[in-house]
Amino acid sequence: MNILITNDQPCNPNYGGIERVSDILAKVLISEGHKVYYFALRTPSAAILEYAYPAEVQILPNAIVNTPKNKEVYLQFLEEKEIELIINQRGLLPEANFFIQDIPSRIQVVSVLHSKPLGYWDAYWDTYFANRYGLIDWCKCVVKVLLVPYLLCYGKQKEYRQVRQQLEWVAKHSSRVVVLSEEYKEILSNRCAMDKQQIVVIPNPNTYEVVGSCTKEKEVIYVGRLAAWDKNAMALISIWSKVEAQHPDWKLTIVGDGPLRAAMQRAIRRKGLKRIEMVGIQDPKQYYERAQISMLVSHYEGFPMAVTESMQYGVVPIVMDSFCANEIIADGQDGRIIAKNDIDGFAEVLSQLMSDDTQRAQMAARAQQSVQRYKQSNILDKWFQLLSQFTM
Repeated sequence: MNILITNDQPCNPNYGGIERVSDILAKVLISEGHKVYYFALRTPSAAILEYAYPAEVQILPNAIVNTPKNKEVYLQFLEEKEIELIINQRGLLPEANFFIQDIPSRIQVVSVLHSKPLGYWDAYWDTYFANRYGLIDWCKCVVKVLLVPYLLCYGKQKEYRQVRQQLEWVAKHSSRVVVLSEEYKEILSNRCAMDKQQIVVIPNPNTYEVVGSCTKEKEVIYVGRLAAWDKNAMALISIWSKVEAQHPDWKLTIVGDGPLRAAMQRAIRRKGLKRIEMVGIQDPKQYYERAQISMLVSHYEGFPMAVTESMQYGVVPIVMDSFCANEIIADGQDGRIIAKNDIDGFAEVLSQLMSDDTQRAQMAARAQQSVQRYKQSNILDKWFQLLSQFTM
């Protein structure tokens, strides 16, 4: 079968969870004899192409997506490669509708929602007033407070309509819609005009097949984009500032990059924090091998692979309850789940876990055991069951 995987950027697994899932899926499909291709809207940097991709990578010639030239190139590609199935990895991104709109009717489409459906809308106030870290931002925040009646009566409802319209459009143009948890299936069927039979639940697979023994250090890690709107990354600095002085033998390593990096560096200097290292975009494996605790502070997520990757390496996750956390983590057993936006509560739990070697070791062992339900063979079987519904 000729399969096309589409995304907003090339699927370099070091650049995010969607990219890692795509890389795993492409490699397995190829090993099963299928012909796989990638197509991206654009490339954010030359560095993202510095990877041995398992499949041919195509990028639209024009950065402005909806142009006649782009559509001509894309349709020609679909015909030349005789594409039979498109796996649209950006079902929540309106710009990526380009890949499944006005295509030959013979092509089947599976659209994947890699975040909590309507999660952006549910976190509207959290994200709208997120992370004020400069005078200009605080001035904007004051203006927004003055506009609260407008935001409450119109702005939030407008956002809701837009997100819901996107979900319903994708469902109309897809044979199946994949979500990452049972909770998300219920959200779609209850809050959108979507047939429950069209929705398929497939969690993300574990990234690593084999995990060896590791020498652990007193290290906490964050792996992910440094962004305010969804990732709430500035909260990492707020939390760490509350625990650093109490634990002089521990450090925090931040693995990732994004628009908030410079502001976070300024906040670190302003607060006089000494044991935070920002290492940029890296293969996170070496950090999982030596860390003992991981943090996730997002306003909303999908099925964050940084959590399951941590658990594979016995790194105890502490997360905010902004996604299907209870489906992945048994709170108090193999990780901790903190109420959204509870910075003080998060810092208290982090400090307690840093202090208790016995509890940390027990939770780490349980995390490694429980995460095995997401091993690649289990999750890829679900993908093969889905694809078997089409001609293969």
